[in-house]
Amino acid sequence: MPERFKWFEEAKFGLFIHWGLFSIPASMWNGVPASRTSEYIMMQNKIPARIYETLAGHFHPFQFDAERWVQMAEDAGMKYIVFVSKHHDGFAMYHSEVSPYNVVDATPWKRDPLKELAEACRRHNMRLGVYYSQAVDWHHPDGAGNSWDFDEGKKDFDKYLREKALPQVRELLTNYGPISTFWFDWPMRMNRERCKLFSDMARSLQPDMLINNRLGPDSSVDYRSMGDDEIPNAIVSGVWETAGTMNTSNGTWGYNQYDQEWKSLSTITFNLVDIVSKGGVYLLNTGPTSDGVIPKPTQDVFRGVGKWLKINGESIYGAGPKAGRFRASGLNVNGVAC
Repeated sequence: MPERFKWFEEAKFGLFIHWGLFSIPASMWNGVPASRTSEYIMMQNKIPARIYETLAGHFHPFQFDAERWVQMAEDAGMKYIVFVSKHHDGFAMYHSEVSPYNVVDATPWKRDPLKELAEACRRHNMRLGVYYSQAVDWHHPDGAGNSWDFDEGKKDFDKYLREKALPQVRELLTNYGPISTFWFDWPMRMNRERCKLFSDMARSLQPDMLINNRLGPDSSVDYRSMGDDEIPNAIVSGVWETAGTMNTSNGTWGYNQYDQEWKSLSTITFNLVDIVSKGGVYLLNTGPTSDGVIPKPTQDVFRGVGKWLKINGESIYGAGPKAGRFRASGLNVNGVAC
């Protein structure tokens, strides 16, 4: 296996951060709770892009602290962070010169959280990854997915790729220092030729970066992203990762004010052991509030896992199905000690 995979194989545990305009309604629109996950509220309610984009004027996360977020991940024993730079709603959570529909130019906050996170990650020797929805963009008239505003049959998808997606990915790969993983998602309309445009650019700009298989049908991707919250029932060969939610009921990724049921410390600790014992890596999500606060129940679980890892870390970091070092039968259900 190439040397650039080594850190990922050893890390085993990372933090996913879903944060954006969808954190403002937090699963409520016009006084009605949404039934789907928070970050899909625009699609579920078929909110017109011109209406949804007004949320940007209310985005002012005065409690955001990149240093605190990265310290929390470090305390949890996590070795990398993947930040959602643009979800399916099309809003860039970084300062993009490609589109003014971004957190610096379109909000009263005027700050670049990705830049601040990148700086904090460097201070803590924490690896940084980036999520980017390359195909689905409900705000762009030629992006995939929005059929309530734009006629799908008249869309020029390649124009969207040329004008927005590819240039924004280039920004992410050139403006924020080393990126360890690039997390693509929902490859609607992505064929091999379109995938190659992204992977070729990524290889040229950040040759050591790992790319997940949700880019689309591209044989040059590096690792497999399992289905959301999917934990296989047997050992899986190759390099793979499970991204999982902290909420128990509807598996929301963005903050949902109506879903306050959280997975327990024992469940998360068991999931970590289970995934690593089958050869995988666990990317555990948090959905901060629109104020920039990571929910306290999530923080408590994260720090509890960190305490468990201080005692049992050698059974996780760098381990796997062939290591023979797991003692799952001795796992305390409170997630504190073996």
